[in-house]
This record gives sequence, structure tokens and C-alpha cells, in this order.
Amino acid sequence: MTKSAAEHPHGAAIVERCSAAGVRDATVLTGDRLPALRAENDRAAYALAKKALAVVVAPPSKRRLQPIPPSADWRIDLAEGCPGHCQYCYLAGSLTGPPITRVYANLPEILREMDAHVGLVRVMSASVQRAGEGTTFEASCYSAPLALEHLTGSLSATLAHVGTHDWPGPVGLRVTTKYDKRVAAAGPAPRGAHPFASP
Repeated sequence: MTKSAAEHPHGAAIVERCSAAGVRDATVLTGDRLPALRAENDRAAYALAKKALAVVVAPPSKRRLQPIPPSADWRIDLAEGCPGHCQYCYLAGSLTGPPITRVYANLPEILREMDAHVGLVRVMSASVQRAGEGTTFEASCYSAPLALEHLTGSLSATLAHVGTHDWPGPVGLRVTTKYDKRVAAAGPAPRGAHPFASP
């Protein structure tokens, strides 16, 4: 966790969730830059990065919503990266640097960005069948929020926000996943097991 992330209530809640899940090697950094991961070779460095979870503050560039056709009108990022090891993963070619999963401590700031985008674009509403959906937001473009939910609580907070906020127009939230909610709630699989196989 970066120093700035530790100052956000949602960041502190993530640390509490990690502790409750049995994470014992958590570190709050003295600054906001993630240290380089050192390993004996590229394969080991990849494996180390895939096991790492960084709690950071999303910078303004990450909070700025982007159109994401044909999936939804706007992309809203709750995290970046995924703990999975799928061979066909598009994130491996889309994200730069080591595949460390980054989750955002400043979730309320991210959610506030949604208001200004309601009604601006109608990517998903071009068909008669989907016209009633209003402005749609995609929360799983660069991450797998369900796989991280037991540690972050970010997806449930986003669902609560979308369901209870006073929006200036109709709004929909889209979240895609390949993970079973039971597996995500259970946390990491035993060593040697496929981490996200359905029970």
C-alpha cells in the first residue's frame, strides 16, 4: 500500500479485509512509488508480480472515464490487473509493466466521476431492445473485480452507489466475470490447485 492510499478510508478498509483473509506480509510504503520486483529470471518475476496486490491512489488519468464500445458507454476502473493466469488474457498485451494487480483506495473519487457522464453517450442504447438501459458503465474492463472483492469490497460499494445514488438520468452498470462468486469469496486456492476453478 502506498502512503497516500493509506490515508483513504477505503484503503484502510482494504488493509483490514486483507488482514482478515490471512495476509501477513502487507507493507505500507513510505512513499507513493511501487518498488521494483526483483527475481532470478523473467518467469519468477512474472509469478511474483501476479501474486502481488498493490493498493494505490488512482491518478486523474485513471479516474477520467473513457468510452468503451461495444461493451458500455463508459469504462469505470475499480482496479487494474487480474490475479488469474489465463493464457488468452488480453490484459497481458494491454497493460504495460509487470502484471501487479492495482486496486484503488480513492474509490469515492472514482464514483463521483460517473455523474458528469450520465446522458452524454449512448453507445449501448442504439438498439430498440437496449434503449431503456440509459447510460451504461463497465466496471470490469481492465480487471476482474469479483476475483478481488473479498479483499477490496470495491464492487459491492460500486453496486450500492449505483443502486442508491440520485442520478440525473437512467444508469446501468455492467460487470463481466469468469469467476465463481464462491471461489472469489473463498480467497486463494491451495498451492498447486487452479486458483479459479469452480468448486
